[in-house]
Amino acid sequence: MKQGFPANIPPALLVWILAGLAAIVTLFYRTELPWLVSYPEAWVIPVIEWANTAMDWFVENFRWFFKAIAWLLSWVMSGVLALLICHCFMHGNRLDCGRMESGYIFRLLTALHGSHRLLD
Repeated sequence: MKQGFPANIPPALLVWILAGLAAIVTLFYRTELPWLVSYPEAWVIPVIEWANTAMDWFVENFRWFFKAIAWLLSWVMSGVLALLICHCFMHGNRLDCGRMESGYIFRLLTALHGSHRLLD
């Protein structure tokens, strides 16, 4: 069995312990040593601005695609809703579809049927 330094502590754990101690020391001395927490503005990478620009471009260029998907899904949802309504009327549950097995599905699809209009 290989002996680690000090006293059987694995080297990876020792690295994490030292990093934790360095973080604690840095936390306590941040007011006495301001260079620990301040750095030049030129070193700041504008990742947020890049992400916003990329998302604006993506939304602008692919809006038609997502609207087409929403349009197709609205037809599917309308068809399924029509089938469920037809099923209710065929089985005599005109006013209370909650008793049928698909009552929860019927209510869910009824709620979702109008939600595709939020995309416009």
